Amino acid sequence: LVFMLEGVFTAAACGAKIVDKCSDYPVYREGKLFSYLNVHCSVAYGEVAGVHVGDFETKMEYLILGEPIDQVAGAIDIAGHGEIVASPQALVFLKDTADLDDCVKLDSKDPQVIASRSNCYFRPKGDDLEIKDWKVELPTKANPRERLANRCIDLDYEGLRRLRSRMCHYIHPVV
Repeated sequence: LVFMLEGVFTAAACGAKIVDKCSDYPVYREGKLFSYLNVHCSVAYGEVAGVHVGDFETKMEYLILGEPIDQVAGAIDIAGHGEIVASPQALVFLKDTADLDDCVKLDSKDPQVIASRSNCYFRPKGDDLEIKDWKVELPTKANPRERLANRCIDLDYEGLRRLRSRMCHYIHPVV
């Protein structure tokens, strides 16, 4: 149960940081403001299953299925630019780890806005959780090309050919 509580809080905190840092992101062209990029996020809770579909010779996809996918889809439809919205199922766990502002209605069956741009409508309870300044670091100093080369060093020609084919056909729709 502790892992679920922390997971929902961490997802909400991460989403709040994303909308804070990435909303209304200016895009310049030839030194002049050209446009703005925007972001919106949603948080859900539940069990999911991941399934590889396809074969190694034509095309391979990775599907994620489960109730949280429907929750995220419903919540993201409500989220405006620069907002993060939590599903009612996620709010059940978030209320146990965070103090929520009055604007977040826990008795509603609808997803609720929990942060918008620089406004976060929840704060961690106690000292165990905190909204961190997230940084991502690679676990090794090797660059991606070197890591791939190290994995392929023992493959023969046929093994390399199959790997190349798999990599070419494994294309996720988001990419």
